[in-house]
Order: sequence, then C-alpha cells, then structure tokens
Amino acid sequence: MRSASLWLLRLLVVTPVLLLHPVADAAPPAPPVVTAPAATPLPAQTLELDVRDVASGTTRIIRIAIAASTHGQPAELKTRIDDIYYRFQVRVLQGGSYDFEVERVGLDRSRDVNIRANRVLAGGQRGLLGRVSRADGSSTEIGATLR
Repeated sequence: MRSASLWLLRLLVVTPVLLLHPVADAAPPAPPVVTAPAATPLPAQTLELDVRDVASGTTRIIRIAIAASTHGQPAELKTRIDDIYYRFQVRVLQGGSYDFEVERVGLDRSRDVNIRANRVLAGGQRGLLGRVSRADGSSTEIGATLR
C-alpha cells in the first residue's frame, strides 16, 4: 500500500510540473508550403475593331478591343453609343482567318449596317471589313487590326 501511495504522490507532484513547464528551445513548426500550378492563359488573340461614322461633316471613331478565343467559340460584344447600338462578333477559324459580323442598329430598331466578312489579318495592319455609303451622304466604315 505504501508503494502505491508513494507512486500516486509522485504522479500528483510531477504531472503538474511537466504540464506547466515550457519546452526549451522548441521552434514553432514551419507552415506548410502549398504550391498551386500557374494558371494557364486561355489561348486568345486580341483584335481592335474600329467603326468610323461620317455624317454632316463630323466623324465619330469608335475603337474597341475584343479577345477572340482560338477554340472556335465566338467572342461577342454589344454596346450602345448615343442613339446607336453596335454588336460585334469575332470567331477565329482554323488556318488563321477571322469571321466577323458587325451590326449597327438605331434606337428605332432600324438596322442599317450588317457586315459579315472573313479576313486573314497581318499583325498591326488594319484590314477593311466593309463600308456603307448612304443616300444622305453619311457613311460607316468598319476595320479590324490584329494586336
């Protein structure tokens, strides 16, 4: 009985000391290193489309950039400037050519420009997609540049 109570006494005295005593020279564990693979950019080509509207001696030039996917899905952009709606659609075809569709629609829903074109573009050089001249002397010209 004496040996059991002596063992119990040692346990009661030593255990709190061990629990409260800090561990000497213990460095904090290093944080885990997590490495994520780099994001792969989507294969896309940037095209700059420009619209030149000439009416009554004034010229309005609209430039937009659109990223066209090389996986065959069309890139589309719709915008309204003043009282005119524009819709631009570009598709990259196999072989390096581009399919373009450009619509210009007024607020009264009258579509006066609908250009569909297929072009091979050299980098940095503007390619003319189409030109519309109206009876009142106004005109619209649409071009594209591969950036």
